[in-house]
Amino acid sequence: MKPFLLNLLIMLSSFHLMSAQDKSSSEGIVALIQAYYNEDKYDELYNLLSEDAQRQMPEAAVTDFFQHALKSQLGAIQSYRLIEDKAPVYLYHVRFEKLTLSLNIALDEKNKVIGWEWLPVKEETNRGHSKMIHSNNPLRTKEELMVDTIARAYLQDERNCGISIGIIKDGRTQTYHYGEKDRTTQALPDDQTIYEIGSITKTFTGILLAHTVNTKKIRLDDDIRKYLPGEYPNLQFHHQPIQVGHLSNHTSRLPRVPEDLDRQAGYDADNPYKHYTREMMFHYLNTIHIDTLPGVIPEYSNYGTALLGIILESVHSTSLDRLLEQVITAPLGMPHTKFILSEEEKKREATGYGEDGEEAHYWDFNGMEAAGGLKSTLPDMLRYLEANMKEINTDIALSHQQTSFSSADPPGGLNWVRSTWNQGSSLIWHNGGTYGFSSFIGFDKQARIGIVVLSNSGNSVDDVSVSILKRLAQTSAQQD
Repeated sequence: MKPFLLNLLIMLSSFHLMSAQDKSSSEGIVALIQAYYNEDKYDELYNLLSEDAQRQMPEAAVTDFFQHALKSQLGAIQSYRLIEDKAPVYLYHVRFEKLTLSLNIALDEKNKVIGWEWLPVKEETNRGHSKMIHSNNPLRTKEELMVDTIARAYLQDERNCGISIGIIKDGRTQTYHYGEKDRTTQALPDDQTIYEIGSITKTFTGILLAHTVNTKKIRLDDDIRKYLPGEYPNLQFHHQPIQVGHLSNHTSRLPRVPEDLDRQAGYDADNPYKHYTREMMFHYLNTIHIDTLPGVIPEYSNYGTALLGIILESVHSTSLDRLLEQVITAPLGMPHTKFILSEEEKKREATGYGEDGEEAHYWDFNGMEAAGGLKSTLPDMLRYLEANMKEINTDIALSHQQTSFSSADPPGGLNWVRSTWNQGSSLIWHNGGTYGFSSFIGFDKQARIGIVVLSNSGNSVDDVSVSILKRLAQTSAQQD
């Protein structure tokens, strides 16, 4: 659920391959790569390399690659699968939270890594014929033709199912639906179709925090322990505590997900948060060791945002669902943006499909809902986009203000990402991803353009969204 940097380039780190005398067991090495990577043990990752490989690639470069080119962009490694065994070279597909990469890895006779190469998995499209893709796009203007070209390119991948696109340009709103909301019925998505929006939920949590600050019920520089049950002497570094604002701009030093997540009773990798209760969250909080000054180094944390949601509930003495309705969804007229859907709304849910095209279940977020638990429709999300573009109140305006200043990552607002693009203007954005859904929201206030893209496919819609935004920015510049 981590936002990509725009136009992400996957870094390569490859070495000259040496012949291995014996066939090595690659499974154990890839398992170690997953474990060390997810636990931020970059020195242990480096130690997997052979001496010759280490001479060709300094430890700092390897650490930077895994930490910034992979971890900060793609999130944790969730699974891996052996695709091809040509010992001593093995091809794996490695599934991260946001993308699946191919890993070519070569091992020597001592089971040391003598070479690895990370690349995006090539899309397995049906090249024999064009996939039939239904749409409501009337194709009357150059802009609609542009959207059509980009949307169809995404859906030509047989693994992807449906996509809904909403655009605001110069105050005008356009909506387009493509593909299928369910492969069984083959029905076209429409304005009533409900999608998971994943980590875009975090921007709602950021606005709720801004509201709580503006109503003087909390301060961004408050010690988070002020609002937690228990003492937690471990939540500080050299007597500097984690502050409330750090939870919202991802500088708290809390991990991406709880490290004991997969040790919960009944753990399901396809629905990872289902049985992870608030009691478990607080128990795990006691075990955390803060290794760096909070507020300095960004590291994306679903756990931190989830904890922020629980703090907001405590401060307001109400549920996050109710607070969301009072502050955001009711005032903006967003009746179908919820954590918990009615039975009637459940009938309008799109069916989700994973990165491999297989049907995927909706996630149950339990105590982690503030990090990614919302569902919504395209019209609701366009109202949300418009309100953010216009900054219609002080809560929304505060949520956009920059609160982190690291040069290593895009600067952050209160759960919004701010990127410099289009000749120096600011793009304020976030994306979302669960196993069966992907989403994007972003806008350039200066250029008066914004977009919402919702898909019932696990493959990222970042490229779709940014490609459309770039074309819109170009036409806006030409009109100016």
